Amino acid sequence: MPYERYRLDLEREGFQHDPAQERAILHLQKIYDQLMAQPEPTPAKKAGGLLSRLTGRDKPAAVSSNPVVRGLYMWGGVGRGKTYLVDTFVDALPIERKQRIHFHSFMRAVHSELKQLKQQQEPLRIVAQRFAEKARVICLD
Repeated sequence: MPYERYRLDLEREGFQHDPAQERAILHLQKIYDQLMAQPEPTPAKKAGGLLSRLTGRDKPAAVSSNPVVRGLYMWGGVGRGKTYLVDTFVDALPIERKQRIHFHSFMRAVHSELKQLKQQQEPLRIVAQRFAEKARVICLD
């Protein structure tokens, strides 16, 4: 659990308590608890093949009946511990379909997919569905 890991890390040499970090890890703990309270949805199988995926005609997966778990946006200066907190959260998640990616890499991937789908209606919806099929949780750093 993220908060437990954070507390253990505070006992290690080189770590010191930071009230802002503690507030952030408590928010991450709430997200963790909400995710753990839900069964992990299994991605729906699609009928289409490579051609339908490339043309954007692949059928969207079924929408999960689980309530939406809202994310958290953290900001702060360099060296405040944002990457540490993201890593602590991701490492604590016992979820297979999770992804931790740098923001710019994520945006490059989104734009690359949008470029391939420029002739499709609602290409962003298709891109979002594709990301959702790959990962239940995406953490940007």
